[in-house]
Amino acid sequence: MKEALRSWLFFSLLVTVLSLGGAFCPGGEEVMVNPSFTQQREIYRFIQGFHTGLDDQEEWELARIIVDESRRYGLDPELVLAMILVESSFYHRAKSAKGARGLMQLRPFVARVLAKEMGIPWQGKETILDPSTNVRLGLHYLSKLILRFRDLKLAIAAYNYGPSYVRERLRRGKPVPTRYAERVLRNYRLLSRRLSLRSL
Repeated sequence: MKEALRSWLFFSLLVTVLSLGGAFCPGGEEVMVNPSFTQQREIYRFIQGFHTGLDDQEEWELARIIVDESRRYGLDPELVLAMILVESSFYHRAKSAKGARGLMQLRPFVARVLAKEMGIPWQGKETILDPSTNVRLGLHYLSKLILRFRDLKLAIAAYNYGPSYVRERLRRGKPVPTRYAERVLRNYRLLSRRLSLRSL
């Protein structure tokens, strides 16, 4: 019990310090917080506006994962937030009629292949309900689609409709449905103006 209380107090202190944008040493000089932590703080604040089904500490960890994985794949955090917003509204146990699950709404058969590629142990469908794992798998998948289609809008459409469907539409010279992708990109633009994470 004491250990749990100590962990919670440390977490609360960390969030308080980060909310100030920097820390102070006894000599009165300000020690600037790493920009990654500043991004994490802003994302954490944004996530708190939604019903995530997570506690504060889990939301803080989710914000960290979004920052880290965005950097890993060279993606803007605002794009990742826009994807999650459209897919699940940040509810980590969201489930679609087609069986897609979690924050980034991955279907189990797709997630299982991605998990194998990334060396993530697969423990059944519950694996993708873990927020950190879901985001890691989702961004790995999105990055693969971006490399395959060389076009962000097409990659986002393929994330939703499936790469085989999009590739076949292109092969036949038929238009690819873009309503979903346009919704994501519209939220991406709005979040970029609101959060300005790239400038942090």
